[in-house]
Amino acid sequence: LSTNGYIVDNIINAADIEIKTPEPLNHIYNSDVEVEIKATEPQPEDPDKSGEAAYAGLKSLKWQVIKNGRIYNTEFGQAVTMGDGINESETKVTQEKTIKKNAKDRETEISDKITVSAKLNNSNNVAIYVRVEDYAGNISEKVLPIKIDITAPTIELTFDNNNVENVKYYQKPRTATVKITERSENFDPENVEMHIKNSNLVKVSDWKTIENA
Repeated sequence: LSTNGYIVDNIINAADIEIKTPEPLNHIYNSDVEVEIKATEPQPEDPDKSGEAAYAGLKSLKWQVIKNGRIYNTEFGQAVTMGDGINESETKVTQEKTIKKNAKDRETEISDKITVSAKLNNSNNVAIYVRVEDYAGNISEKVLPIKIDITAPTIELTFDNNNVENVKYYQKPRTATVKITERSENFDPENVEMHIKNSNLVKVSDWKTIENA
């Protein structure tokens, strides 16, 4: 409804928020991530069929890329804490932007595109946070968590018996240890290929995970 130049917006949330990203391989991105953000103000009812249903118009859209934060629920949706239960020195806003709109324009949609930097956000704990406010003071918040891993795993091969004779002969059995350094949550033994000659004479054990090794 509109009276004396004032607008009454009875819709509680400021906007419907969409955060779109490409589908990652195995749920993990290995390069920069292209993100599309769109906020659309809900269309109010027009009870008197006048064609002039009241809406306040969108005031601002703010987005942040946050590394190593923690997602929590709010009365407006979801947001991200800075260091709650996580080392605060490792929690940071790596990218951010605020888009503001004029009240007189009463715009019902704001959109933007982001390139999430893989270099700045090389972590399994990355959040794209969006906050939208309209000119009636309504707020909407939304978070999309993503994982980015651009660090190649390293492989180390060691043996427990290096007493060789005539270049290639050993009098006792040798145990080879293959050590792969990778984020434990990203490691999949099914993706490891080992090519062993005379494999019928070799016994291969199961993988063991050592945290922070």
